[in-house]
Amino acid sequence: MMVACGVGIMRTNNGNPDCIPDFIPVDFCVRTLLLTAYKVVTQPATVDVAGDVEVFHCANSKMNAISTGELIDLGKKVILENPLEKCIWLPHGDITRCDVWHYIRLFFVQILPAILLDCILRFTKYPPFLMKLQRRIHCTKNSLELFINTEWNFINTRLMALEDLVNDGEK
Repeated sequence: MMVACGVGIMRTNNGNPDCIPDFIPVDFCVRTLLLTAYKVVTQPATVDVAGDVEVFHCANSKMNAISTGELIDLGKKVILENPLEKCIWLPHGDITRCDVWHYIRLFFVQILPAILLDCILRFTKYPPFLMKLQRRIHCTKNSLELFINTEWNFINTRLMALEDLVNDGEK
């Protein structure tokens, strides 16, 4: 979705710009797996009174919290400084809470231009692809909507305690 915004094909989205989603970089997950494996190998497993095993929630929680609106603004700034090679339109767009306004914008700034460019591509004997791409973007957005527009609050104190296993020189 970020690449679609950067190329200029996704120009509107509905959701809460103040929501802080729990996005996790891949390197954070890999680091967590390595630290957990290190802890399992070097320290004995602990089981509490109820017989529960230690669980490490690999969640970013509120460590580097950034709202969806701030993420969009940061993305706009970065894409203007470092534009992508195959931009179709100048990247511009926003997130709105109003579903009606979103669907009006969706039609006029995404669907209608995609139809027009597909028609131009047909006349020049190139295969049309933008409407198919818009359908994929829409399906992807609908699939991810719950995760993007919900603030997740995971308790990850055990994960934070894993950071103490790492030497200061290795951090």
